[in-house]
Amino acid sequence: MNLSLPWPRDSVLTFALEVGIVAVVLLVTGIQMRRRGRRAFATRLLAGTGIAGTICGVAVLAAFTIAPTLPTPFVPFEAQFVTNPVPDTPENIQAGRILYQQNCVVCHGAQGRGDGPAALTLNPRPVNLQLHVPQHPDGFLFYWIAEGVQGTQMPSWKDKLTETQRWQIVRYLHELAALTGGP
Repeated sequence: MNLSLPWPRDSVLTFALEVGIVAVVLLVTGIQMRRRGRRAFATRLLAGTGIAGTICGVAVLAAFTIAPTLPTPFVPFEAQFVTNPVPDTPENIQAGRILYQQNCVVCHGAQGRGDGPAALTLNPRPVNLQLHVPQHPDGFLFYWIAEGVQGTQMPSWKDKLTETQRWQIVRYLHELAALTGGP
């Protein structure tokens, strides 16, 4: 299973830094309270230090293991607001499913988790579509399918798939994310 956080690495590291600062403040305050004889309050502050330190450590670990390292790829302004002209029908979703299986499964996997047979050979790894599809408008998804994603192995499909076929894939991606527990 390909785990992925919905936040980029920089955001996770910033969160870890903020929690780390809170941990240091709690530690210093706890030590000062213990010196002043307020042991019960100091104990609570030091327990908070441990909790904040643990959260900080988990965030750093997540940042370097499962947080995506790529920012959202560029999409031209005019493409961002394009809506899907293909009707949301079972026939179009089925056509998108077939096209996805023929062209996308090798990298993104059958359930869109970025765990297809070729995924381990790619750097960066394919994104988990279950997480990313619900986060982006259709215009973004269509543009990335059509033009590819710079800095990744995601190719341009505009010369292989018709415009209608690309929109059918977008329809299917929403269905895939909904059926497989995407956000």
